[in-house]
Amino acid sequence: MTFAVENASGMEHELVVIETGRTAAKLPIVNGKASEKGSVGEVALAGHKSKRLTLKLEKGHYALVCNVGGHYMAGMRADLTVR
Repeated sequence: MTFAVENASGMEHELVVIETGRTAAKLPIVNGKASEKGSVGEVALAGHKSKRLTLKLEKGHYALVCNVGGHYMAGMRADLTVR
């Protein structure tokens, strides 16, 4: 699977892909950030940049999060199910 990741803002962001049985909103919090246990890949983006992230994802549930300075806690997260 290839993620085309675009950062439309001027601040840094990232996409962390985490294989987990939990929903993206229910990941454990460690030092104010979502735990990245189960991470299968990530990409960091400076402002106004885009990148591609290609991963071989097995069937299952994944949480997609931005773990930059409070972004996860502000709601920058989503669930992905691979069937």
